[in-house]
Amino acid sequence: MYLGELNATQKDCFLDLGIRLAATDGGFSEAEKEAIYLLCDEMSIADRYDEEASPEEAIRFFASETDRRVQRIVVFELLGISLADNVYHDRKQELIAEAAKAFSIGDDEIKEISDAVVQLYGLYLKFNHFVNS
Repeated sequence: MYLGELNATQKDCFLDLGIRLAATDGGFSEAEKEAIYLLCDEMSIADRYDEEASPEEAIRFFASETDRRVQRIVVFELLGISLADNVYHDRKQELIAEAAKAFSIGDDEIKEISDAVVQLYGLYLKFNHFVNS
């Protein structure tokens, strides 16, 4: 939704976080592969499924080299990826919590935006069903 606003370095770092997040539950489901592909398409970058930087490096980069708006975009978009396969694995929560903490985003804000992302995801499913039925 907002990934096109990132610069090239930010896009690569975000993709590294997205790849790690999608693979935390033991590999990529087809839905997660599709989510990564769509993210790359939105960012106008080549799709890949291997990390180039660790999540810790990517989080440090975003925490030290970007502003609050970019950091919030990262957390919002990571929440979206976490729902791609309808399995919100504990490690996915932990990675998002690590990023949020590094970006000084509070637990209440994360809960609020998480709930909104779930609602948005539900709407997307309804729209998709309507269009494809």
